[in-house]
Amino acid sequence: MTDTHAYPRIWQALVMMLCLAGLQIVMGVAGGLLAILLCGLEQNVAVTAATALANLIAFALVCGWGLWRTRTRLRTLLPVSSFRLPLLLALVPLALGLHILLLDLDNLLRHLCPPPAFLQDLFKALRSAGGVSFVALILLPALAEEVLFRGVMLRGFLRLYSVRTAVLVSALLFALIHVNPYQMPLSFVLGLVTAWLFIRTRSLWPCILLHGLNNLLALYAGMLGLDIPGYDRPSPVAAFQPLWFDLLGAVLLAVGLAAAMLFLRAAPERREPA
Repeated sequence: MTDTHAYPRIWQALVMMLCLAGLQIVMGVAGGLLAILLCGLEQNVAVTAATALANLIAFALVCGWGLWRTRTRLRTLLPVSSFRLPLLLALVPLALGLHILLLDLDNLLRHLCPPPAFLQDLFKALRSAGGVSFVALILLPALAEEVLFRGVMLRGFLRLYSVRTAVLVSALLFALIHVNPYQMPLSFVLGLVTAWLFIRTRSLWPCILLHGLNNLLALYAGMLGLDIPGYDRPSPVAAFQPLWFDLLGAVLLAVGLAAAMLFLRAAPERREPA
C-alpha cells in the first residue's frame, strides 16, 4: 500500500530539479564573475570555487526544503551505526570495478560522438584548481547529491511506487541533473548501485562513501602513471582499455558486490523509525 501523503511524487521531484538547476546557474554565474572581478583569482580557481559555493547553497536550499517537507531529520539518514567495517571494505573493490568499467563506457561514448573542445577545456580547468577541485568535485557532490536523490527523492518514491520504479526513476533523475550527455549513462549506473545500498542499509553513509570514491578515482586515478591505453595514456583518438584491464574491473566489481551482499545478508536489515 502506498503512502498518499509521501513526498515527493515524480512531478514534484522534477520541480525540485528545475529549482536546483536554476539556482546553480544564477548563483554560479554571479559568483564566478564576482570572484574574478573582486578577488583577483586565476580564472579556473575562481570558476571552480564559485561552482562549489553555488552548488552548496543550491543543494542546501533544495535539500532543506525536501527534508522539511518530509519531516525528516538529517541524522535519521546518517546513523552512526552504519559505519561497519566489512561493508566499508566491500565498497573499495566495488568503487574500483565501477570506475574501470564506467571509464570504458565513457570511451565508447566519446568514440561514437567526440565531445566538443569547449567541454574538454572546461573539465580541465575544473580539475586544475587544486584543493578547490577536491571540494567542488568530490566532497560536495557526494554529500549533497546523496542527500537529495537518495535521502529525499528515493526515500519518498519508495513510499509511493514499486521498488523497481522508485530505483529506476531516482537513478534517471540523478543522471539528468548532470546535464552533460557524456556523464549521464555513468551517473545512471552509479545511481542504481547507490539506490540498492540505501534500500538495504537505510543509511546514506555507504552511498556517500561509494559516490565519493567514484568521484575521487575519476579525478585523480588517471594521474597515477599506469600508462594504460584508454585509461591514462594520452591518445589523439578515442582509445579503449585493454581487455585484461576491463576483466580486472569486472572481477573487482563482482568481488565488491559479493562482499557487500554477504555482509548485508548477514546483518539485520535496518528499519527507519516511524
